[in-house]
Amino acid sequence: SHAVGEKELHEAYDRITRWHEADQYIVQLQEFQTNDFAVVYQPFTAHVPPPRLANGEIDYRYFASDCFHFSQLGHAAMANTLWNNMLQPLGQKQVNMMPPFSHFECPTEQRPYIATFHNSWERK
Repeated sequence: SHAVGEKELHEAYDRITRWHEADQYIVQLQEFQTNDFAVVYQPFTAHVPPPRLANGEIDYRYFASDCFHFSQLGHAAMANTLWNNMLQPLGQKQVNMMPPFSHFECPTEQRPYIATFHNSWERK
């Protein structure tokens, strides 16, 4: 096996960036935006920096012992952020993962549904 170098990391980052760009393009296609079906890109997944402690160091409580997968705390934070993203209208979605349950979006009378391309612009 060989160590992963700068070149491989750069190539991986480029592939991931192109994947996110493709996701953003595809979800705007008409077949994914109908009256009874919608695919919505959730931007918080694009550039999630690792959670940090007050001193600036990575908060490893969010990661499992392999330092790659999320721990229970990490999954809670990701789930909370995904839920919030699903209820936030397009153009107003949070792009950072937050500590779990520090903010929890709820449906309102004005916005009782998951935000889609169509209902994000129809209701303010």
